[in-house]
Parts: sequence; C-alpha cells; structure tokens
Amino acid sequence: MIPTRPTIRLVFDRKHQATKSTAKERKAGLVQIEVMHQRKRRYISTGVKVYTDQWRQNHEQHVVGSVYADQYNNTIANAMRSVMDAVDRQVTDGVIDLATLGQQTIGSTSVADYARSVIEWRTLAESTQKAYRHIIDTMEALPRFHDIAKVTKRDVDAYMAIVAKKRQTTQKNYISLLHRTFRAALEAGVIASDPAAHVGYPRMHARERARLTDDEVAAIADAELPDELVPARDLFLFQCYTGLAWVDCDTLTSDMVTTEGGHIYIIRSRQKTGVQYRTMLLKPAAAILAKYGGTLPKLVSYTYHHRLQRIAKAAGITKHVTSHVGRHTFATWALSHGVPIEIVSKMLGHTNIETTQIYAKILAKDVDAQFERLDGLF
Repeated sequence: MIPTRPTIRLVFDRKHQATKSTAKERKAGLVQIEVMHQRKRRYISTGVKVYTDQWRQNHEQHVVGSVYADQYNNTIANAMRSVMDAVDRQVTDGVIDLATLGQQTIGSTSVADYARSVIEWRTLAESTQKAYRHIIDTMEALPRFHDIAKVTKRDVDAYMAIVAKKRQTTQKNYISLLHRTFRAALEAGVIASDPAAHVGYPRMHARERARLTDDEVAAIADAELPDELVPARDLFLFQCYTGLAWVDCDTLTSDMVTTEGGHIYIIRSRQKTGVQYRTMLLKPAAAILAKYGGTLPKLVSYTYHHRLQRIAKAAGITKHVTSHVGRHTFATWALSHGVPIEIVSKMLGHTNIETTQIYAKILAKDVDAQFERLDGLF
C-alpha cells in the first residue's frame, strides 16, 4: 500500500522571537520546514533567520529587504528540495519515518552564512557593518568553516590563532560573533554541541584616556601654524569645546544646526550608536562654526590624525593627540567644573552612563594626586 504523502511547508518564527520583539530590541525569527504526517510534525531548521518585515510567506522570493536576500532564498530553496527528495524516497520505500528527516537532509550551511543571519544589520552603523564583514571574511577563509555542522574544537582553535594576532578590542568582536553564531546554530538544532564553548574572552587591559589641560588647549589655539594645518586645528578645538566625535563632526550638516533663544544648538543622532543628543555650542565653538559658514572642515581621517601630530609638536605638547583626545578633554573638563555625570553622559551621547564613569575615575586620580601633594607639605 502506498502511504499518504506528508505535507511540507515553510514556517517562520514558530517560537515568536521576531513577532513579539520590540522596536528597541529587534530580533530575527528562524525559518523552518514543517513536515506533517498523520497528525505528527517534524520541524527542520533551514539555518536562515530574518526579521518580520523581511519575510513573505506566500511569495516566490520569501526573503526581501535584506542584503543577503538572494543567498537566503537559495538556502531555503535548497533545503526544501532536500527535504522533498527525502520524503519522496520514503514514499517510494513505503515507510514514512519523520524522525529520520533531520538536518542531514539539508545542504551544508557555512559558519559565515550563519553568522550573517544572526547579525541585526539594519540596526548597525555603516562602520560597524564594515567591521562585521571583516570578521565574516575571516570565517570564509577557513575551509573547515564551510560546513557549520562539521566544525570541531580544532577548527575553532585555528580561527582563534588568527584572532590572537588582532588588537584586544578587535579580538572581543571576533569572539563575540563566533559565540553568537554557534549558540544560534545550537538552538536551531543545526549542531549537536558547541565547538566554541571552550573559547573565552581576552583579559582587557584598561588604558587611561588621554586628555589635555586648559593650558595645553590654549597652547594649541595660540600656536603659529602653516595655513594647511589651521582647518585641522579648528576641527580639534571644536571637539574640545563640544565633545563631538570625529565622525559626528565629519557628517554634520547645516540642517542639524538650529538657533533657539540666542543660542546655537546641534540636534542629531550619533553616527556610532544612533543615540539622539542636543548640544549647545559654547562661544568658541560657535565662532569656529561661523568661520566655515555654518559647517566644519572636511578632512579624511588619516590626514586629520597625521596633522594633529604636527599641531601638537608645534604647540609643544608631548602627549599623543588624536581626535578622541578632544572628546575626552571636553568630558573631563565638564565634570571637573561641576556638571553632573548624568548630564555629561547626555552631552556625549553615551548609551550607558558606565561609559561616562571612565572620565570620573580619571578625575578621582587627579584628586588623589593633589591630596598626596598637600600631605607632603606637612
């Protein structure tokens, strides 16, 4: 007797991870293949995870609005084809056994492909997306990473040997994506155990954030410079007076600047975090903005940082001056003049006040040093 054929369909977000997520914490949902026969069901993961607005249930192209839409649709199509072929063989043999329709029926999914599916691309700044692409390129370069179901602890160690050559902060990003990828694959049933479970994070060595004193800022403002260095000097001073990061200065446009009650404000969202902030320009910052017609000098990052070294040397400053130093200078200056840390956090556009507390620790060291100096007088 020929058995009745099981029904096969795609199911999106069966556990409602995506449909119940909020705009603040947006989550992707897993695409699975449901095989049903005689009231019994078997769910097989395709390894594809997308957001609710990227999924079209009854369309030829199920995934839309993703930079990897074509790749995801091909993965889903290949998975469906593999499951249907397996079901056809069971029908031919006369025995339907849903338990044997497992992940082995689906074509291999690489670690890089799975890593792409767990990244919430739409919520990331372009610079962060670029960093993730570099990590995924590293994954794709490892032949043993081409099938996530076959990756072993030794394969992960080969990946970590590459990661170990990166800077500490970069290592953390490489390891974080590795763990997220295998954890998602484990939850989806793509792998039976996590080959990266033994990998830990490197011990981070805190670096003291450099900043300039009032005298050093004044020395830069008064330094005799050739004309080619003046725009870089003005841009750096603007950072010292506002606390804006270089990328926020570089992307500043006139529509982000407004005048209210006789004061000039910058109202926008940070490029890095998307956090909205409102900055009132102090008089010297407003003067720099007016000097350049309501905008700021546009300098390539490398050129800007190279010129800052020349400016520091001309001003007699031995510290390593970067664009970050300008931001740090403003933060510590504001705190030292009594601005509450919660307000400084808002000024800087931080997502977490713990980030701002780094500057408070720096000030605490300065206070301790002054007490030691006074103690020496006795």
